[in-house]
Amino acid sequence: MLKTLIRKTKITYFSRRFADCGKDIKKTWYVIKEVTQPSASPRKLPKSLNVQNQLFLDKDQVRHQMTKFFAEVGKTTALGVVPSSSSRSWKQLLGPSCAKSMVLESVTEQELIIMISSLNNSSSDFHQIPAKSIKQILPSIITQLCHLINQSFKLGIFPQRLNLARVIALFKGSDREDLGNYRSISLMSVFSRIFENGYAKASAEFPGR
Repeated sequence: MLKTLIRKTKITYFSRRFADCGKDIKKTWYVIKEVTQPSASPRKLPKSLNVQNQLFLDKDQVRHQMTKFFAEVGKTTALGVVPSSSSRSWKQLLGPSCAKSMVLESVTEQELIIMISSLNNSSSDFHQIPAKSIKQILPSIITQLCHLINQSFKLGIFPQRLNLARVIALFKGSDREDLGNYRSISLMSVFSRIFENGYAKASAEFPGR
């Protein structure tokens, strides 16, 4: 009973806060940050790492080696790929170009609500903002969010800050000192996923127009 009352009171309070923001996007983001209040504890690093038979015990050195490994893993993997024996360039492998320009139809608030509702509640981003929190405040931000996405369609610009991600290392098993036993995961912004879902829907509908 008490929890229900507290939740309703918070919803009423923050709904008023969002209403006071009006169309001021900057103030809206400040309130969103206040609502979410990230408090998740950081993931634990291994106590030591063995890199090419060199043992690292210092916490900063362990962090540096993991960062270096994941930053270079793509380049290292690419060096091991055997070049194609084909003499054709990548341009020759492409199909005919599209003569018509691609136009994305605006997303509606109702479509956006359906997309956001389908997000996993437990998923969170590098700001530790869970999707569940976005769903709770959605009635207060849906108009502004829909406007931002449609402006992105219209101008052909994806917000630069939504490209930021927090890369974390997940231990797969076996020896914790072996970097090969860790898998990197990029935590994108929840809002980045919402924008991407909007793009995906509009792009999928374009060929049928």
